[in-house]
Amino acid sequence: MAIETPTITGEDIYLLDYFKPLIDTRAVDMVHPDPNSAGSVDNPWWDDLVTGIEKPIVQNGFVKVPETPGLGVELNDEAVREHLRPGTEFFAPTPEWDETRSWDRIWS
Repeated sequence: MAIETPTITGEDIYLLDYFKPLIDTRAVDMVHPDPNSAGSVDNPWWDDLVTGIEKPIVQNGFVKVPETPGLGVELNDEAVREHLRPGTEFFAPTPEWDETRSWDRIWS
């Protein structure tokens, strides 16, 4: 069965083992893992991926909500590049999102 409304999931899913079947079968249009349960907090460099927030980011199971504009954090490009999987391109082009079906503004 197919629907025209883009679908997203991930808030209760973690590990590639659970996302991969959804991606491979095109069951969802996008995945949105919850950073607090996706496993990235287990890496010693996880807090280095962003700046502008008190560290450690997760304290006693909570994240202090920043009072600065937007998300309140800035991506640390250098740290992200340092920890990319070999062969992965930093912010690689995504022409698949140029298709009409992927335009979020159609649905919102």
